[in-house]
Amino acid sequence: MKRVKRASEGFHTWTVAEIEQYLAYHGSGTMARMALYLMLFLGPRLSDAIKLGRGNL
Repeated sequence: MKRVKRASEGFHTWTVAEIEQYLAYHGSGTMARMALYLMLFLGPRLSDAIKLGRGNL
């Protein structure tokens, strides 16, 4: 089976303005905000970020 080639520019990286918009929408203490902070400041792969929990504090 041959691999299908697709033209792509890769993944969109969020700008600072987009991050600020996300933070303004998701209030302090929400799970969504904590998930963003984990991804920004720890830099894990998505598969590793899913496994993070209280035992990793």
